[in-house]
Amino acid sequence: MIDPSIEIPEAIESPRLRIRATRPGDGPTVYAAVMETLPLLRAWPASLPWSLPEPSVDASEAFCRQGHENWRRRRDFPMLVFLKRDDEHVANVGLHRPDWSVPSIEVGYWCRAAHQGHGFTTEAVQALCGFAFDVLGVRRVTCLADEANDASRAVAARAGFALQAIRCRDTTGPDGVPLETRFCVYVRER
Repeated sequence: MIDPSIEIPEAIESPRLRIRATRPGDGPTVYAAVMETLPLLRAWPASLPWSLPEPSVDASEAFCRQGHENWRRRRDFPMLVFLKRDDEHVANVGLHRPDWSVPSIEVGYWCRAAHQGHGFTTEAVQALCGFAFDVLGVRRVTCLADEANDASRAVAARAGFALQAIRCRDTTGPDGVPLETRFCVYVRER
């Protein structure tokens, strides 16, 4: 377990971005981003199974409230990414599944459709890695990317991750049947 006396800030910054923990009331912001990007998110059902059910403001608000609670309890660290220049929401990122015995954590990310191709996700992931190493004290950050998702794999590479392995058929669908998946496992260590 992470030392409970360590103060964990709820926001970090990078050159162009403000990255902060989800909060109660963020549901409409997240919902708008999901709806704008839904066809792109649903292209990766094994990576983003949460995108398959019909989105709603209520579901997005529940995600934000649960994320806020998980942050407080140091179980999960979902974050929203905003442009500093105009406070526009551009992406969602997070540090998930901490294993404090290693210590290690997994990074996840997706970018709003209108903001893809500008390097925002890479910049946010690089900032999150610094946060994970310097604040949370982990020594290893992992990233899983569908082998066919070139954009996600490119973010991992640009953010300084090294390909460590390829995992096959280790995900199941809602019916319990193994999916034909190939995930690239990227690692960044300190």
